[in-house]
Amino acid sequence: MKRYFHNLITGERRVAFGPILRPFLLFASLLFFLAAKVRFFLYKSGVFCCKKLPVPVISVGNITWGGTGKTPLVEAILLWLNAARLSPVLLTRGYGNDEDKMVSSRFPNVFVLSGKRRLRNALNYLKTAHAGVFILDDGFQHLGISRDIDIVTVSAVSPFGNSRLIPAGSLREPISALKRADIIVLTKADLVTDKQLSRISRFVRAASNGALIFYARHVPVSLKISGIREKGLEYIKGKQVICVSALADNRSFVKTVENLGATCVDSFSYIDHHLYTGCDVDRILQASKRRGVDIVLTTEKDWVKLAPLTAKPGIGGIEFTVLRVELKITEEEVFYGRLSALFHS
Repeated sequence: MKRYFHNLITGERRVAFGPILRPFLLFASLLFFLAAKVRFFLYKSGVFCCKKLPVPVISVGNITWGGTGKTPLVEAILLWLNAARLSPVLLTRGYGNDEDKMVSSRFPNVFVLSGKRRLRNALNYLKTAHAGVFILDDGFQHLGISRDIDIVTVSAVSPFGNSRLIPAGSLREPISALKRADIIVLTKADLVTDKQLSRISRFVRAASNGALIFYARHVPVSLKISGIREKGLEYIKGKQVICVSALADNRSFVKTVENLGATCVDSFSYIDHHLYTGCDVDRILQASKRRGVDIVLTTEKDWVKLAPLTAKPGIGGIEFTVLRVELKITEEEVFYGRLSALFHS
């Protein structure tokens, strides 16, 4: 069902009853737009309360439905905050438990507060523990917490989808909402041409009305077989592999793998936050044996859910290999300098 609605909204594939359903989706998008406008007005006019926390808050979010590289940016910021010994605490809504677990595994000293009531979670935490800064994950639409800086990620590959609001498109707010952003990071900048990136930059700069704009690349750094044994990226160069991912933008993952010199002979692409089953793993193994391929490449986010299913007999000589990717920001000294100003004002 998720796949059906994904194809219906994005138009990537023709679906049954699509021409009939789309007018209803457009009407629902209009209602969504009106509800978003009313909600924003109620916060701006003070009817709904926007609470200021006693420590700095950095919000990292987007205005589209996934696929913007928000989580890698959150990890990059956490890495910088940890290095600066600023005691970050992550506030997350919790619907992407795979991402929460991935962050926890990479940053065991960072406390992750997961749950819909993020304000209450933050206040309760401060009663008994210290936080130097809160990272408000997926926070652009979370107006109940005042933030000291609003960072929005926009994918250069597909900036705004079909430019329609949910449920007729992938926009969570009108593009004009970018005016609230302090910083906009155009992610996956290396996966588009310079001409495309320049055009997107001009559009975003005009829409945001003066936000700082940075570019980011998703840079592969290493491979881990079964998430443990580390290998260099040259390990897959010239080899045939099968790609497995459950992301909002699976095509970018395949493209990244092929840019490393591997040949993706088959791919299993699932909807974002897909919960893998034993049947999924069986299909992947069957395809590997049929294709004569012994390397299955996946992401860190997907490995969190795949790992328990691959720890069983019958895997044979198939190597489930995790591609580790880090986000690299252009002019990162300027970017982190802007964040650093929060703690020296």
